[in-house]
Amino acid sequence: MGMTNLNISLPESMRSFVESRVKSGDYGTISEYLRDLIRAEQGKEQRLFDQLVKEGIESGPSEPFDKADIEKARAEIRRRLSEK
Repeated sequence: MGMTNLNISLPESMRSFVESRVKSGDYGTISEYLRDLIRAEQGKEQRLFDQLVKEGIESGPSEPFDKADIEKARAEIRRRLSEK
């Protein structure tokens, strides 16, 4: 897996927080800490997707749907993600 650089801007309070996590020994580098946060977010999205698929399967036989139904489903996903 190749690595690439990404420059980000943080308020001083966030930078201090991230640096304190590294200094505490929980993480070796700031990059390691940020990768861990991103992996956790990816996992959350995958668990939500899996839950939605399970709900769909358990809901019974499928019915035809249109573009509006797809938008409704996307809105529901956004709603659920914002709750977590």
